[in-house]
Amino acid sequence: VKSVHPVETMYYNNCYFGPWMNGLPDDPAKLVADPKFVAPGTGGEGLASLGGYKLKFESPCINAGKFIEHNTSHDFYGNPINDGIPDIGVYEQIGSRVFDSSQTQKK
Repeated sequence: VKSVHPVETMYYNNCYFGPWMNGLPDDPAKLVADPKFVAPGTGGEGLASLGGYKLKFESPCINAGKFIEHNTSHDFYGNPINDGIPDIGVYEQIGSRVFDSSQTQKK
């Protein structure tokens, strides 16, 4: 199968769910699982309508992300991202763990 993903694109530590017609990207730290959104597909207009894309408490994406040095300090919804290992995606589940600076990786 020929890759349809550009060579210079790097995928790392993402969650993949559902059918992939051209195969999954080469992501050495991929998570293949249902992310368990609160209510996927229910978004409309405006930020207030996007609550369905927050993670359920049992989501495998919680504490499964990668710390990115010099990244933003808040998620898409305004939650702080210093609550443990970051979650995969745009939502940080608050109260899931105490921040562990040993999880930071410098290049």
